[in-house]
Amino acid sequence: MADNTGDINLPSQVTPNRSRWDEATQAYVGPLKGDGWLGPLIKPGSSPHNPTVMSEYSIDDEINGQPVQYPSIVPTLSKSEVQSILNSNEEDKLPDSVYRKAKDFATQRLATGQSPFAGPGEQHNLYPELPRAPSAMTIPPPPNPSVRDMIMKLLR
Repeated sequence: MADNTGDINLPSQVTPNRSRWDEATQAYVGPLKGDGWLGPLIKPGSSPHNPTVMSEYSIDDEINGQPVQYPSIVPTLSKSEVQSILNSNEEDKLPDSVYRKAKDFATQRLATGQSPFAGPGEQHNLYPELPRAPSAMTIPPPPNPSVRDMIMKLLR
């Protein structure tokens, strides 16, 4: 999946957008992401009654020698580049232009002290003809811990 083009070190891995509950730490691990730069997009060909929704695939890479994760769907992509991501599977290699634009966008955001991921209210209404789902900006509740576990966590 990794190949180098000029000075750009293309990412070696694309991972799905998800955080997971870690039983050991009793916390969500991994970046907790929201609706993405273009909002929650519906993948083509998914069931209308239970659509597959995505806001991005995260890219693991290095910027300025530091490991960083950033979104693949950014406002600088063309419509065809966004569609190529929506039509891809997790193991598919995306077009090189997607990797370059995503890295450039992340580098610019990080240089100004901002997260490469979209925060609330930063979504763009680019390509309104692409089907979208309702906002996914709700954090799922953790598994039901016992009262004892909750007290023990507070005492730590």
